[in-house]
Amino acid sequence: MFKLKKKILITGGTGFLGFNYLNFLKKKKIYTLYSLSRKLPSKVNKINSVKYLVGNLSDIKSLKCIRNMKFNYVINFAGNINHKEKIKTMNSHYKGVVNLVKTLNRKDLIKFVQIGSSVEYGKTKSPQIEPKKIPMNKKIYSIYGQAKLFSTIFLMKENKKNNFPSVIIRPYLIYGPFQTPNRLIPYSIISCLKRKNFPCSSGIQTRDFLYVTDALNFIYKIMIGKDVGMIINLGSGKKMKVKTVIKYIAKICKGGLPNFGQLKLRKDEIMNLYPSVSLAKSKKWKQKIDILKGLKLTISHYKRNFK
Repeated sequence: MFKLKKKILITGGTGFLGFNYLNFLKKKKIYTLYSLSRKLPSKVNKINSVKYLVGNLSDIKSLKCIRNMKFNYVINFAGNINHKEKIKTMNSHYKGVVNLVKTLNRKDLIKFVQIGSSVEYGKTKSPQIEPKKIPMNKKIYSIYGQAKLFSTIFLMKENKKNNFPSVIIRPYLIYGPFQTPNRLIPYSIISCLKRKNFPCSSGIQTRDFLYVTDALNFIYKIMIGKDVGMIINLGSGKKMKVKTVIKYIAKICKGGLPNFGQLKLRKDEIMNLYPSVSLAKSKKWKQKIDILKGLKLTISHYKRNFK
């Protein structure tokens, strides 16, 4: 007997994680895939068989394109990436989530996966552990962190009050192919491939780096699993100085000269940001690609695409 494919909506499907996750799901050949973004993808970001929808999460009226559709899974990767635009950031990362939840037809919805952020922990000492109750953190100084936390609180309350099947994943520093060039790792890679001297911060901050395919495997495991109404950290579980990663990149690329200390750290810079991943590991998931292999794979991508 013919079995209907489950329908998945990916918001932010033309961004780094959304695009990679659509490609990941396409290879499984068992889903009908939809992408919702503010504009249609470029030729580079367009994936055959994905059905593209245009809408702005900040504007509930523009979400009429999904109002009468029934999705089985929704993964929210969407949000403004220029966090200096404070109003847009709050509207896209918080108001957008509220609008999306209000608009969705819940009849066939199995899971809503919210991609949160490690900065929701604010100044909480690392390694950060997931809160079991609805979190209230007053030590968050960035608008982005506040908006993400408000979204988490909203979704946790919606789950508790109305059994909305939401789960929040808090990723740390995810990297890999197709990330925008102005981010830390692609910026460093492109600079090194061009044999440039380039400005960096001191690099003494510690972060948790995870290659994108490891992240996608975890997101998928949570999507099809039974966990709802909870927060789960996503990272490698290994802390590393930013300076060390940039040095690895320069060594692998055999070129480039990072000028450490030339850029000032932000006033709200969190010096140590890495998670406890005990909960993630309890879901029978583990990191498969270490930092050196991940960087080599990422560098190979940028060699092919940034000549």
